[in-house]
Amino acid sequence: PVPTSTPMPISTPVPTSAPAASNSGTEGMIFPDSSSRLLTSAECAALSKSQVQDAINEIYARRGYIFEDAGIYAKYKQYSWYRPSIPKSSFTGSEFNSIEYANVELLAKYQ
Repeated sequence: PVPTSTPMPISTPVPTSAPAASNSGTEGMIFPDSSSRLLTSAECAALSKSQVQDAINEIYARRGYIFEDAGIYAKYKQYSWYRPSIPKSSFTGSEFNSIEYANVELLAKYQ
């Protein structure tokens, strides 16, 4: 689904193919800088559908979204940078900065 003013995370767990970056605080991320720079269409088009889902989910995860799907939650819980703090019922999308919001919108076009 294309995110609206209240984007919703993908609920299907998918594996990540991003290499782990040891001790950098970005392990498991496809786009570690997607909160500080706009992604390009070419970058998004180069991803598989599951990688697109992961890229969206990691933006949510960095903002503390508590995934209801046990598989997704377990995936992110293993990383030190994931600090689950906002349940689905309280997450409005206003937690995103303008770059993150634009990146979620762009990534959704490639689902």
